[in-house]
Amino acid sequence: MYRQRPVSGLAGRAVLPDRAIVGVVLATAAIAATWWLGRRAFGTPAAGVVRGDSGRVCTIHVAYSHAAVTDVPLTLGVAVSLALLVSGRLELAGVAIGLAMGFKYPGVFLLVPLVVAGWKQWPRLALSGVLAVAAFLASSPFIIVHGHQAWHEAFRVQRLARTVGSASNTTTSRRSPSSGGSGKGSGRRLSCVASGW
Repeated sequence: MYRQRPVSGLAGRAVLPDRAIVGVVLATAAIAATWWLGRRAFGTPAAGVVRGDSGRVCTIHVAYSHAAVTDVPLTLGVAVSLALLVSGRLELAGVAIGLAMGFKYPGVFLLVPLVVAGWKQWPRLALSGVLAVAAFLASSPFIIVHGHQAWHEAFRVQRLARTVGSASNTTTSRRSPSSGGSGKGSGRRLSCVASGW
């Protein structure tokens, strides 16, 4: 998603809207996938329309689609994976789950519905798991080439999120009148936490 060479390389320079175009295309595909999920899960075209419209009018989804963040392709992967699981296509769902994990690591939690959908179909479930791992490794070769660094970076991001979250809670409690704090300087700390400093 972040490689802009195929599109912007033609112009000989990096063009910023390329990311936005990819983000909007993936977001549109995610809306279509949620429509498909609604239709497969509930069996009526109306359910598909309602589900698709809920993604279409979600302001976070719309805003993130223009910022080209990994949440939009993860949404696409989740919707496609669940629609494939509902329709009983475990092997294709395994591939979709692996690609969703490649977009963003929390896609690993899609293995839970895979196990539920494939319960007592052990050979298909095993094949789906192998396909999920293969698709993940194919879409994230960095894990294979620099496994230690990838592991370190994943935990570094988690520590940073935990630190920023706890600093934000501390700042909020200091500003709270019920805590008895004066709140001096807390606005500056809160803006630093929000900006990642």
